[in-house]
Amino acid sequence: MKANEKKISKKFEGFCIFCAISVLLINIMTMYFVYAGTMDKTIFSIVRYALLGFLLFKIIAFDVKYYSKKSFLICTGFFLLLLVSSFITDDRLLLQSYILILSMYRVNIKKLLKWSIISIATVFVIIVALSLLGVIPDRIFVRVNGIERHSLGFRWCTAPAIFGWSLTGTYLFLRQKNVKLFEWVILAAVNIIIFLATDTRLEFIFSIICIIFSIMYKYGLLAKISKLLNIFAYGLPAILLAGSVFFAYSYNPEIPVLKQINDYSSGRLELSHEGITEYGVSLIGQSVEWVGQADIYEGTADNESFNTIDNSYLLVSIKYGVITCAIILVGYMKLNKYAFMSKDYYLLALLCLRYVHAFIEPHLFLVTQNLILFLFVIILTGYHGNVLRGANNEA
Repeated sequence: MKANEKKISKKFEGFCIFCAISVLLINIMTMYFVYAGTMDKTIFSIVRYALLGFLLFKIIAFDVKYYSKKSFLICTGFFLLLLVSSFITDDRLLLQSYILILSMYRVNIKKLLKWSIISIATVFVIIVALSLLGVIPDRIFVRVNGIERHSLGFRWCTAPAIFGWSLTGTYLFLRQKNVKLFEWVILAAVNIIIFLATDTRLEFIFSIICIIFSIMYKYGLLAKISKLLNIFAYGLPAILLAGSVFFAYSYNPEIPVLKQINDYSSGRLELSHEGITEYGVSLIGQSVEWVGQADIYEGTADNESFNTIDNSYLLVSIKYGVITCAIILVGYMKLNKYAFMSKDYYLLALLCLRYVHAFIEPHLFLVTQNLILFLFVIILTGYHGNVLRGANNEA
């Protein structure tokens, strides 16, 4: 902790955590809930902006005075960039995520993550239970091979698995080396059940890899390959960004290899090609309206307007701009360094997984689907006091 930094009271800290988690839950209800595409979101929006307004007030009134000059310039500059981008794109998701992250300055991030997991998991269980009881719809999508995929009360069938793997990774990060065998078993069982219901293979695989990495970390195996992990953590984002742009531009169904990659990725490569061909990348953002399967299912769009891009690197470069994408990736590089220097090799491994997952899913830059982003407050402000208090503490 810096000499002039003051801790905030537990009550104020608790209220800040409550506000942040409330925004996360509102985002889940307005983005992932089965009725999210058709229900009136006015009340949700009013409450969300009121909460974000308070958190922004906290930043300006209570936090900025403790920033170093460098942190102040970085935080202010990126805020202004995202503010301008939000007007150009008519999309405020990145700006909201940034305010959430920055407002956690002088807040115990470990406590924030713990209660975020508990809150999101509780809402998740309630939604699934209501779906199984028939109170809310369980949308069923059928693969070409006849396998049924259940949405379990969410807009699309991948949503339960997305939260399953995200919460699994974050929970194991919190538990560090204190995790027990029964916790691994429970997490594996939950993800297996989600997989059997949704047939979402990718997130299931990533969840199991998280458990394997946690086991390796607990028994010192990750430490033995820490330098290799560090190399991967630094190299993967640049390689995957370059690969994303290259494959999107060069996709041609006449080329057998590219056609196979497209088929294996459920048509994602073709959609990326169409998106980058139509819109191109931008410097600080452009207005793009993404239309997904849920929109078509709900009747708010037709098949011809389907244009979703799931690749995080391309999505941000196209919609929010390459400058924004580059700055966020630099932030991740800083987080890599933090994880390696603090010998938190599980975090380093989890970041590697996040980079790979971002190649086929758009969750690398949004805190609702990626709670690890809250650690960016360390990178942005240089604040370490009362944040994690050592990698090996119990959650």
